[in-house]
Amino acid sequence: MLDLDLFNSEILGKTFISNVIYLDEIDSTNVYTKNPDIGDNVLVIAEFQSSGKGRLNRIWESNKGENLTFTIKKNFDVDAQNIQCINFFFSYFLLRAIEEYSYSNMGSKNPPEFELKWPNDILFDNKKVSGLLIENNNRNFLIGIGLNVNQRRFSSIFDSKSASLAEITGKTINRTELLIKIIQVFNDNINLLLTRRFKDIYTLWVSRCKVIGKTVEFTYTNNFKDTGYVVDVLRDGGIVLRIDNSNKTFYSGDIMIKNR
Repeated sequence: MLDLDLFNSEILGKTFISNVIYLDEIDSTNVYTKNPDIGDNVLVIAEFQSSGKGRLNRIWESNKGENLTFTIKKNFDVDAQNIQCINFFFSYFLLRAIEEYSYSNMGSKNPPEFELKWPNDILFDNKKVSGLLIENNNRNFLIGIGLNVNQRRFSSIFDSKSASLAEITGKTINRTELLIKIIQVFNDNINLLLTRRFKDIYTLWVSRCKVIGKTVEFTYTNNFKDTGYVVDVLRDGGIVLRIDNSNKTFYSGDIMIKNR
């Protein structure tokens, strides 16, 4: 169980988070947080999600009490053409928080290096460590995050595609301290969004996205698969693939790097 007294003492009154709701079990933190009675700058944490979901209505597997599953509800004044920067910001600074925690709390001389995968997964050695599900309702953003922390066994359909921080480092992670670090890193950099420095956010994100210049298998509408070369990831969130000598831009789908 998370140490809520420690967490609240480090977060409330010191960051943009004004209220923390802790749930032992819920269907989905994103669904729960959609309740209009839950205001701005609220963090909803669940020890277990019975119907946790990732992008494209996929299941998010997470054992109770071993990982971090939470949603931040916050209003941002972002115009339509820069709305993707919410995704860029939270996925990039989640990666930074994980790495900073590794440096400062785990005594590792060579902490693991993570990378971003379009549109918002965090990978280690081509395995998913974290994913985000971001929803928007009239500028009220729900930033749902699932992070594999101490889970060491995954079901057969996820085992070859997933990894946890405990597996990567060989150490059990203090989830409370890690979550404190994540919120603090978000808070320390939130001014980038509030002052609309969207180009800077995009540049940071692209710097850690290793998929550009790689050949990928792309899955999109009706589970159709194709192979393409990644030309670029655009500021509006589109990914440009060269398929059959023609550049095509996609805004939804999934990629898997081939021949790493």
